[in-house]
Amino acid sequence: MRMFVAVDIPEGLKEKIIEIEKEIQSLADVKATESENLHYTLKFLGDVEEKESENVVKKIEVISKQFKKFKVHTKGVGFFGSPDFIKVVWTGCEEGKETLINISKKLEEELKYIKEDEYDFHPHLTIARPRNVENKKKFLEKLEEMKNLDFGEFIVDKIILKQSKLSAKGPEYSDFKVFELGD
Repeated sequence: MRMFVAVDIPEGLKEKIIEIEKEIQSLADVKATESENLHYTLKFLGDVEEKESENVVKKIEVISKQFKKFKVHTKGVGFFGSPDFIKVVWTGCEEGKETLINISKKLEEELKYIKEDEYDFHPHLTIARPRNVENKKKFLEKLEEMKNLDFGEFIVDKIILKQSKLSAKGPEYSDFKVFELGD
């Protein structure tokens, strides 16, 4: 099973992000992230054997109890890659960033035996993957204009182990197990 640990975002926030995706799509050929797939990934696990999923669940259960619910303020638009080759357009977060990083570090410590992260964790929501950008200057100017956009805030009270099934239409995510944060 292909799996990852994530934080879902509320519908109101998704709607605001979809509007920004439309603006970005008007400037370039991009694969926008579907509304139902918008989330903060805390740890990507990749393929997990079914028999190992029990251990994964136990480890995440312990970690989830170590953190209390907290606020995340989603803000800003940026990109990974270089101005010449933009791989991912994302929105980040301000408040709550450190807690997301700390949860991610705990997950990495406990689950790196399945898949070790290649990069330092940077809390973000992937909103688009550019395929072809005709006018890079105009596209980069638009991203610069959006760098301080405020999408709003929400309370994180759970983390979710998700299963991902790849299809011709793109990935389809489902909740494998939901973990409430501690009191």
